[in-house]
Amino acid sequence: MAAEKDRETDYYYALAQAGRMEEIAAALKDVSDRQLSGILQSLSKGWKGENALAYLSMGAKLQDRISASSDRLCGIAEDMQKVIKKTYGTENLT
Repeated sequence: MAAEKDRETDYYYALAQAGRMEEIAAALKDVSDRQLSGILQSLSKGWKGENALAYLSMGAKLQDRISASSDRLCGIAEDMQKVIKKTYGTENLT
């Protein structure tokens, strides 16, 4: 009985960790899509010239990398959830 309770606790803890990863991915997506985008737009309005273009280009690349990392983390979290459900045989736990 105690082993089954520990197994159930482990299952819910593992699912919570996967959920936390999804939250982190969403926060990264927000940083990329909203916050960094806003910063780069503000900079482009007030800073002109060759150096500005180079800096904004690097900022856009960083934005793309952050967004891609967010997408990968979300995919990993989904994979984790599938593995957790298969590993713990959720039909007996939910």
